[in-house]
Amino acid sequence: MTAHPRPSHLPLESWRPRAAIVPGTSVVIAIDEQTPGADMYAGMIAIPPGERVPLHWHHVGEMQLVLSGRGLLVDAGGGEAPVGPHDMVFAPAGEPGAHGFCNTGELPLIMVFLYSSPGGVWVPSIPVSATPSSREPTEATRP
Repeated sequence: MTAHPRPSHLPLESWRPRAAIVPGTSVVIAIDEQTPGADMYAGMIAIPPGERVPLHWHHVGEMQLVLSGRGLLVDAGGGEAPVGPHDMVFAPAGEPGAHGFCNTGELPLIMVFLYSSPGGVWVPSIPVSATPSSREPTEATRP
């Protein structure tokens, strides 16, 4: 019989920094391939006032939970929705789920993000402006 991993306590101090893909933001990772039994990838992003995360999409759905700050969720159709503490965003997989954020407040916009990922492996985001030939991640775009 295969032993299953036990629950993991992941205090904030144990989260690890990840290289920021979007300049100006900071990202820490809580769950990834180093977490026993991980079948998801999760962390927290901080977007400074006046900064934005450009439109992008993933091959899997992604959930974001706003912890603090205020901003706008932007979609590929030009739609905008205000976001603030305790708001949740779900971005479906694929180009129709393209999303971005703009911090419109005076404090950092801090969000937890989570998506399915067998083995806790990072799933790269795809910029909306990417051409079909450039949609596969390269070593230069990996954190």
